[in-house]
Amino acid sequence: KVQEVYQKRCSTDLLKMLRITLSPILPLWQKLKNNIKLNSIIFRCSSNYHFTISLIDVANCADLLLSVSKPFYFITMKWYKIFTPELKELIESKNLKGLSLLLRDIHPADIADIIRELEPTERVITLRVLDKTKIAEVFSLLDPEEEEELLGYFTERRAKSILLEMDPDDRTQLLDELPASMVKKLLKLFPIEDREETNILLNYPPDSAGRIMTTEYVDLGTEITVSEALEHIRKTGPDRETIYTCYAININRELCGVVSLKDIILAEPDQKISEIMSEKIFRVHTTDDQEEAARAIQKYDFLSLPVVDSENRLVGIITVDDILDVVEEEATEDFHKMAAIQMPEE
Repeated sequence: KVQEVYQKRCSTDLLKMLRITLSPILPLWQKLKNNIKLNSIIFRCSSNYHFTISLIDVANCADLLLSVSKPFYFITMKWYKIFTPELKELIESKNLKGLSLLLRDIHPADIADIIRELEPTERVITLRVLDKTKIAEVFSLLDPEEEEELLGYFTERRAKSILLEMDPDDRTQLLDELPASMVKKLLKLFPIEDREETNILLNYPPDSAGRIMTTEYVDLGTEITVSEALEHIRKTGPDRETIYTCYAININRELCGVVSLKDIILAEPDQKISEIMSEKIFRVHTTDDQEEAARAIQKYDFLSLPVVDSENRLVGIITVDDILDVVEEEATEDFHKMAAIQMPEE
């Protein structure tokens, strides 16, 4: 679908020109060329099918390149809009196998964008051809209103399967936005262990670190050896949100140290975790504000942050992806304050 037409170097020797002809974009190119006085246009195609159109004034490309105040003007095309008609055709023809093949190699974040372009019935059909792991990932990327609407189209058994496959923190965030009656109904479907875990997370204050933490982390006893630790990581790793940072705990589950997977791999097999762990740990408590956790992750470039209770017992971690929503909400609130528009309290 992508045909390279030609490649040439500008006379300024500062810019390589790569023009790619994409049949769905040709009308757009003609329209742009007719309305904007530009000498050329560049299409860039990345491996995940995102097309970036760069509008370049070739005659002044040196000025554009060297001047920060006059950057290139980029238009990013949503690649899924190109394939949405094909996807709709597969749905209408009931070609579920073809639909499954089309979605198989697409990232969950892109599938979430595709879902938003479809009608309600088309959304349900699209989600039903995904495996349970992928559908859970897609759900965690949708807005609460979209999640609630889609759950209404599924049977209780299917809804239970989706929710149990989601990470605990994502599941808590979803249930937190649903009506109380629906939450109560869904929780009854959960196994006792998952129900208790979800209830614990839901009982933390709304803006607390405990509300966004996940309980899927790797903890290691301080007295076990490196070889035992590696075996433990192999067994439990597939169900954990991250394995790159592990937390050392004593017999009372008190947080004693932190050790990276790299340090474990490079250590001697008979060394104890207490010998290679770092005791300098930045931690937050379950009742601390989420923004405090966000600032720590931003400042120190942590991949994850341990969360402890009032007795310093490790109860969960906050990963960098969990904190992005907090940062976005904080930035939005600050923007409204700057505009003298105070956001209402939930």
